[in-house]
Amino acid sequence: MEKNVTNLKIRILSLILTVALVVTMMPMNVLATDNTESPQIVKSGTCGENVTYTLDELGTLTIIGSGAMYDYTTSSSKCAPWFPIAPNVKAIVIQNGITEIGNCAFYNCYTRSVEIPNSVTRIGEQAFVSCDYLESVTIPDSVTSIEKRAFYGSKLTSISLGNGVTTIGEDAFDCFFLTSVYIKSLKAWCDINFNNQHANPLNEAENLYLNGNLVTDLIIPDDVTNIGNYAFCNYDGLTSVSIGNGVTNIGNYAFYCCDNLATITMGNSVTSIGWNSFYGCDGLTSVTIPDSVTTIGPSAFQMCRYLNSVNIGSSVADICHGAFYNCVSLTSINIPDSVKTIGDSAFSYCTGLSTITLGNGLTNIGSNAFYMCTKLKNIFYAGSTTDKNNITIGSFNSAIQDVVWHYETKDHINSDWIVETHATCVDCGTKYIECTVCGQIIRTEKIDALGHSYRTKLTPATTSENGLSKEVCKTCGDVKSKKTIYKISSVSLSATAYTYNGKKKTPTVTVKDSKGNKLIKGEDYTVTYSSSTRKSIGRYSAKVTFKGDYSGSKTLYFTIGPKNPSSVTAKLYGYDDVKVSWKKVSGASGYKVYYKKSTSSTWSSKTTTGTSIKLANLSDGVKYNIKVVAYKTVNGNKCENAGKSTSIYTLKKVTGVKVAKSSSKVKVSWTNISGETGYQISKSTSKTGTNIVATYKTTSGKNKTISATKGKTYYYKVRAYKVVDGKKIYGPWSSVVKYKR
Repeated sequence: MEKNVTNLKIRILSLILTVALVVTMMPMNVLATDNTESPQIVKSGTCGENVTYTLDELGTLTIIGSGAMYDYTTSSSKCAPWFPIAPNVKAIVIQNGITEIGNCAFYNCYTRSVEIPNSVTRIGEQAFVSCDYLESVTIPDSVTSIEKRAFYGSKLTSISLGNGVTTIGEDAFDCFFLTSVYIKSLKAWCDINFNNQHANPLNEAENLYLNGNLVTDLIIPDDVTNIGNYAFCNYDGLTSVSIGNGVTNIGNYAFYCCDNLATITMGNSVTSIGWNSFYGCDGLTSVTIPDSVTTIGPSAFQMCRYLNSVNIGSSVADICHGAFYNCVSLTSINIPDSVKTIGDSAFSYCTGLSTITLGNGLTNIGSNAFYMCTKLKNIFYAGSTTDKNNITIGSFNSAIQDVVWHYETKDHINSDWIVETHATCVDCGTKYIECTVCGQIIRTEKIDALGHSYRTKLTPATTSENGLSKEVCKTCGDVKSKKTIYKISSVSLSATAYTYNGKKKTPTVTVKDSKGNKLIKGEDYTVTYSSSTRKSIGRYSAKVTFKGDYSGSKTLYFTIGPKNPSSVTAKLYGYDDVKVSWKKVSGASGYKVYYKKSTSSTWSSKTTTGTSIKLANLSDGVKYNIKVVAYKTVNGNKCENAGKSTSIYTLKKVTGVKVAKSSSKVKVSWTNISGETGYQISKSTSKTGTNIVATYKTTSGKNKTISATKGKTYYYKVRAYKVVDGKKIYGPWSSVVKYKR
C-alpha cells in the first residue's frame, strides 16, 4: 500500500515538472496577452456592388471585397466618398479580390503609397490624378488596361509595369517628375497600345530598365512581331537599335525624337515603317531600308538633320509625304525601280541634295516633293523623254524641272532649261528645252508666277522691350502682316527653397509676357540647371535662355537647406514680447527667424547661431506667424529651406468695457480678445488707482459680476493675461469706466 502511494506521488510530481518545462519553452508572445489596439476607423462605407472601404485615424484607406469599384467623377455629387477629405488619405491598400479601380477613385489623395493586388485588371480614368505625394507605383501582371489620365499630374518618379498591360489611354503618364520605368518583357512592352505620347511613361522618364538593366543598346528579339505606336517615343537614353527578324511593322512615332539614337538595323521581315517613326532622330547618319519594306510612312525620317546616307530597298513602292523632309545632310538619293509614288514634300528642304537617280517605275511625284532642294544639279533617269513626260509632277517642284535630266534612252540631247521670259511675283514667265544637236524645241513650259515669297523678319522681345514679327516678301519687299511680341514681364520658380531629403530638386519655371500669357517651354525658352544632381545642401541656379520670338536670358536661384529645427516654440515674455526657442539642427551654420503679422505678406527676419531669440516691442493684440529656418553657409551663400510656420497672439488692450447694475452687485463686461488665458478686474475708489478684485480664468468669458456698495462711486478697468511656463504675462489696462451703484 505505501509503495503504491509513493509511486502515485512520483507520477504527479513528474507531470507537474513536464508542464512547467513546456511552459518555459513557449515564446513569450504566446503567453502574453496582446494589448495592441488597432487604429480607430473614422470613415467607412460601400464603393462597389460587393466592395466596401475603411479609413482609419492614421490615414490608411483599405478597399475590401470582390469585383469592380464604382466609377466616380470630380463632381461633388458623384465623387468618391473619401474625396472631401482626400488630404487625410496617406496610404491606399487594395485587397485581393478587387478587379477594377474606378474612374477618379483616388483623385487628389495625399497618399504616399498604394498596394495594387494581382486581382486588378483595370485602372480607370483619372484614378490617381494629382496624387502629389505618390512617388512610385507597381502595376501587377494582372492589369490589362490603364485608362486615360490615370496618373496625370501625379508626382511619380518611377513606375514598374507588369507584362499584362495591353492598352494605356491618353495622357495616362503625363507626369513631369518621372525618371525611371521598369519592365520585364520587351515583347509585352512593344505590344502595348499607347493612345498618345503622354500615355507612354518614357515620354518623360530618363531611364528604361529591362529586368533591372538600363536599356541603351536595344535589341528587339525575333519573337517580337510588332513595335507599337509610341513604343520608345522621346527616349533619349537610346543609342542603338537592332530589330530582329520577327518584326513586320514599326509603329507610328515608335522612335520619335530619340535624339541620341545613332544606329538602326532592321531585320528582313519589316514591311512597313510608320508615321513619324524616326522623326527628329538627330543622331542618325545612315539608314539601310531592307528589301522587305514596301512603304516608308509619312514623315518617317523627317528632321533627321545629320542623315547623309539612305539605302532604299528594292520592294519599296511608296515613299509617303514628308518621309525625308528637311534631311539637310543628304547629298544623293537612289530611288529604285519599285517606287511608283514619291509623296508630297517627301524631300522638301533637303538643301544638300545634288544628285537623284530615278527608277523607271515612277508614275507620280507629289507637290513640293523636292521643294527648296536648291543644290540639285543632275537627275539620272532610267527611261526616255517620253517616259519622263508621262510622270505626273505636282506643283512647286521647279528644283527637278530646272536641272539636267540624263536619260538612259537618248532621243535627243537636251539642253538646260532656257528662260524666255522671267516670272515675277505676280506675272508668269516662259521657258523651253531644245536639243543641243538639232536645235529642236523639245519642251516649252510656263513659269508660274513666283508669288510672294514671304519670310518672317523678327525683332525678338526681351525683358525690357516689345518685339516685332512681320512677314516680308524677300523678292519684292511686300509686307503681309505685323505682330507685336510682348516683352517678358515675369520669370519665376515654383519654389526657391527646399528642405534637404537626399532627393533631386527640379523647380519648374513659369514665364509670362506683359499681357499675362504663359510662354511655352522648349518653344520660347529652355532651362539649364547648374547641377545635374541638385541633391546636396547648397545654392543652385536655373538659367532661363529665351529663344524663338524672344532673346536674352535670366538666371534664378534656389537653395536646399538643412532640415527644419524641431520643437519650435513661441512664448510671450511680455504682453508684446515673444521668445522663440527650438532644438539645435546638426550641421547648421545658424538660424533665421522669420516673423510677420498674419495679415501681412511681408516677412521680417533675425539671424542667430543660438537656439532661441527674443522679438521685443511687437504690436499688441495681433496674431503673428513665426517660422525658424536652419541654414548652412556653402561657398559664401546662406542655404536655407522653405520652413514651416507657427503662430502666437500678443495680448491686446481690452476694449468695450461697460459696467451695469446686476441685482445687489454690478456686472463688468468687455469685448473678448484672442490668445489670452484669462482676465483681471480692478475696482478702485480712485481714477488712477488699481485694486484687483477678480482674476477670471477664461478664454471665452465676456463679463463678470462683482460686489459693489450701493451709493458709492468706483472706477473699473480690465486687462487680459496669459500664463506662460507657470508665470502670468499681463496685457495693458483698458480705459477706466466710472460707475455709481
